[in-house]
Order: sequence, then structure tokens, then C-alpha cells
Amino acid sequence: MAQTKAKCQFKEKCQQFWNEGDIDDDNCLSPGEVRKVIRKVCQKELTDAEIADMFLELDDDGDRKLSFEEFSEVIEQKNPKLIEESELMAKFKEIDGDGSQKLTKAELKEAFDDLEINIDDATWDAIIDASDKDGDDKISYPEFLKAWSCS
Repeated sequence: MAQTKAKCQFKEKCQQFWNEGDIDDDNCLSPGEVRKVIRKVCQKELTDAEIADMFLELDDDGDRKLSFEEFSEVIEQKNPKLIEESELMAKFKEIDGDGSQKLTKAELKEAFDDLEINIDDATWDAIIDASDKDGDDKISYPEFLKAWSCS
């Protein structure tokens, strides 16, 4: 249930970014509009060439316009297990505000709040319980990796 709610909120957030990016309101994103959206949401600085490559990869029909279907299809098909471990380590360190090498409920909640994804306390407790294998009410990096690979 928690995963379904989080997935719905993620889809809603993607739709929000899509709507903000569709400046001319034509239900498609041009390469320039995609560049603006990516620069707004992507923490990693990407070059125009990298963004153009991403656009071309997403533009299935080659019409130089990205439909929401093309965009969302890629997001929904993304296999979380294919994310590079270095990306996960970087995200773990980013969330680990106190540098303890363990994520607390407060740190996780803050990270999701920053993304405007609201999860209630009972759901957070269930997430921590499911991920925390050593019972310290925190998630270590190995526990984080294991939870990610099961998603």
C-alpha cells in the first residue's frame, strides 16, 4: 500500500513537472522545453548535448516533440535495479545529513518532503521496519541497497 501511494505521488510530481515544462500548452515538450524541465529537476549538471541525447532517446516517433506518453512510458519502465550503485551511494550520502552512515526516519522524511511527497508516520514506521534488519531504527547503506533491490 505504501509503495502504491508513493508511486502515485511520484507520477503526480512527474505530471506537475510536465505541466510546468509545457510552456506553449500544446501537450508536447520541445527540445527547449525538455532542457528547462531537466535543468529544474536534475541535480547533476547536464550539457546541452547530453540533454539532446536524452530527448532523442525518449522521442520514439522522431517528431521532435515529446508526448507525455513517451515520457511516462520510460519512467514507468525504468527498472530500479538498473540504477548504478554509485548513484545510490551518492543519494544515500546526500540524505544522510548528519554523516552517521545511517538514515533516520527524520532524514528520509525530509528528503521526501523536499520532493513534495507526503508519507504519513505509520507508513514511515512500516518502511523503516521492513528495511531495518538490525533493529536500530535506522537504515544502513547495506540495508538501503537491499531495500532498493527489492523495490
